This record gives sequence, structure tokens and C-alpha cells, in this order.
Amino acid sequence: VNLFYAKGCQYCHKINKYGGAAGPDLTAVGNRLSPQELTIRIVNGSTNMPAFGGVLSKDELNKLVTFLSTQK
Repeated sequence: VNLFYAKGCQYCHKINKYGGAAGPDLTAVGNRLSPQELTIRIVNGSTNMPAFGGVLSKDELNKLVTFLSTQK
């Protein structure tokens, strides 16, 4: 959870009605995307999301994916 906020994810993404609206609401992202899909999306970015592959350590990436996978 702390890493989600430390890396600024909440500026574009909302979880449980808190956060920005520029990106998709991640409240139930664990129901929509597998851990592998989350990893790919975070590393490579998406249409309106920058790639974070060069910004996050492997440990940070794993922690974010684990956290987001629990959002159901």
C-alpha cells in the first residue's frame, strides 16, 4: 500500500474512492487483470500510462503487483 502512494500511483488511479481520475479505477483490478497482466502493464505502460519498467526495482514491481492483485 505504501509503495502505491510513494510512487505516486494515486495521482492518476483511484482505489476505494481515493485518488485521481486520469487512469482507471483500481479498486477491483485484481478481478480484471492477472498478476502477469499487471506486471506487463506497469513495466510497458499503456495508452495514457507511462512505462515504469525503468523506474521500479524488481522488488518494488513485485510488491505493487502483489498489492494490486489483492484489490478485488
